[in-house]
Order: sequence, then C-alpha cells, then structure tokens
Amino acid sequence: DNQDIILEDTSGGYTENGNNIVCAYDGERYHEDEMNYSDVDNCWYHEENSIYIDDRDTYVNIDEATYNRYTGNYHYSNDLE
Repeated sequence: DNQDIILEDTSGGYTENGNNIVCAYDGERYHEDEMNYSDVDNCWYHEENSIYIDDRDTYVNIDEATYNRYTGNYHYSNDLE
C-alpha cells in the first residue's frame, strides 16, 4: 500500500491521507488522478514531471527523457547510451 498517514498527536491519532501520492521527482503530494507510475523507476511522478515513453510503454521523469525532433517521440535517455 502506497498510502501515507498523517500523525495528528503523540497519542497515536492519525488520518489517512486520502488519495494523495508523493511525487518522487519533487517530493510534493498530488491527487492520484494526476500521477503516473514509472515501471522504469518503480515510483510515482506527477503528470507535469513525467513523459510517456512509447518504446517502453511507461512513464519516466522529465530529466530522463530525450525528444527526437525527427520522429516526434520521446525516448528514455539511458536507452540511447
């Protein structure tokens, strides 16, 4: 289960954090509908911090994507080395 809880007091009271997931790219919490799972990195990225890679059929963080102007596709940078 990838859901966090919020500790409300030292007596152990807590609240489940709803449908929010922590983005591995920036550490911020976003609603699950705005998140993309990366099979490459085994973590969640916010939709603004991730790019879909057709060749891998998954998302990667924006820093790991290289755009090919000729084909118009993004590629996983580590596949190009």
